[in-house]
Amino acid sequence: MIAAAAMNPGMSSWMPLTTHTEASGTPDTVLILGPTGVAGRLAVQNARALGAGRIIGAGRGAEALRDVRDLGAETVELSGDPQADTAALASRLGGSTPTLVLDFLWGTAAETAFDALPQMPGTDAVDYVEIGSVIGEGAPCPPHSCAAASSA
Repeated sequence: MIAAAAMNPGMSSWMPLTTHTEASGTPDTVLILGPTGVAGRLAVQNARALGAGRIIGAGRGAEALRDVRDLGAETVELSGDPQADTAALASRLGGSTPTLVLDFLWGTAAETAFDALPQMPGTDAVDYVEIGSVIGEGAPCPPHSCAAASSA
């Protein structure tokens, strides 16, 4: 029963991860927006199973993020303050650009990622996959970010 219930949440990250791996090789860094839900936690595990070099999860809830760290991800706690969240995400990325972003949240979390990604060298190599929209349907994409990120 558990395996059946986890199929769709697990496949939501497995497919973009394996597609990216087949097309471009194992991702160096995977950024997961929304790692604390079932699909996000499975995304962390899938990325780890496929050999991602680094996994960063950005979301809310200190306790839930501790559980995500136990699964092998570095974490960023989003506060809802756009400037603070952008700075925290950019800091956690530490000057490296994720090769793949799996976004279960959209809305303001996507805006935070869009704002943080252009600060990184090599942003043009990012595959950005919007999987869900838990936070909201809208996320204005600044021209400098949309031109740099490709949709997988």
